[in-house]
Amino acid sequence: MELKVLVLGRRNVSRRVYNSLADNAVSIIVQNDIAEAITLLQNEKFDLALVDGGIDNLESICYRITWQCRVPIIVLVSGKEADWNLLKTMDIDGFIPEGAGKAEILAYFNSIVRRIDCRPASVKILIVDNDESSLDVLRTAFQMYWPEAEVKYTLSGTEGLLSIRLDPAHLVLLELNLPDISGFEVLSKIRSISQVPVMIMTSARTPEHVVKAVDLGANDYIIKPFKQLNLMSRIRQHLTLGAAAGKIKV
Repeated sequence: MELKVLVLGRRNVSRRVYNSLADNAVSIIVQNDIAEAITLLQNEKFDLALVDGGIDNLESICYRITWQCRVPIIVLVSGKEADWNLLKTMDIDGFIPEGAGKAEILAYFNSIVRRIDCRPASVKILIVDNDESSLDVLRTAFQMYWPEAEVKYTLSGTEGLLSIRLDPAHLVLLELNLPDISGFEVLSKIRSISQVPVMIMTSARTPEHVVKAVDLGANDYIIKPFKQLNLMSRIRQHLTLGAAAGKIKV
């Protein structure tokens, strides 16, 4: 299967990528203008966006491609220019050295596409939280960035556990401070029936809370208040890696 890839970056970098891959099983579209690249990605079907890591406003551009265009991103990095601290926190699907060979690049392209294809087509998110201010932020975030996601809200641990059994989700966002039972107890009971990714989302900041949550099987720990895009990105990453999402043992 031929991959269709948009290459976005400085002219010398994008031209070099085009020349190295044009003869292989990949269709390359080179675009040096960001606005035109976003329009192309929104209006045509691309398998990947390969973004030059040396362009200005890299993080912002990658966020736009991820959330406006819904296209996987690989960042092409140069050892001399790479900001590794930034790359580690960015919402991207991977990065590859600028000097990588043709075979390595193509193999990496295919591995990313296969991994993305494993994500559930229709995402179901369960939120277990009774904090109205947090719920307002979450509703806004999903409406803005992920309107097609099916999001269910439960206000107690008991309701959350019942929902997990009756209508399994692909990912759970769980508050520790619940009105009926502890979020730790909810997490423990979820892990007795399912390996669905669980992200703890709480204002409790102590190392003891984090260690206990991880020991009980939490996949992530988000401190309130949180940035909407950061939360959305971490959800997306867990769904991509998402081992055994939604598999219930009954």
